[in-house]
Amino acid sequence: MAATWWSVLVETAADDGQSPPEIDGLLDVLTDALHDEHSGIVSGDARGYSARINLEATEPVHGALWAVHMGCGIVVDAAMKAGLPDWRVVRIEAVRDDAVAREVKP
Repeated sequence: MAATWWSVLVETAADDGQSPPEIDGLLDVLTDALHDEHSGIVSGDARGYSARINLEATEPVHGALWAVHMGCGIVVDAAMKAGLPDWRVVRIEAVRDDAVAREVKP
């Protein structure tokens, strides 16, 4: 069975009224944790952070569901290990690599 690559975005947001932590160094730790295995890209500030990673799936029918489930788990686990706040996840997006390629073409 052929594998399909997925680009997964996980976005978080801080709770209203929460004092903003200094997270720049923690975002660097998260980037390091996600980059090598998942080509992770991380951005954020005191209001929240987001991470986009790449995953390979062999599930042909439920690939998007698998990518969302696994991708969110990978990002949230790495964020907790990096020491980032336990902010709520507000968006999860999974896009197949062939769909991304179609979007990029002029």
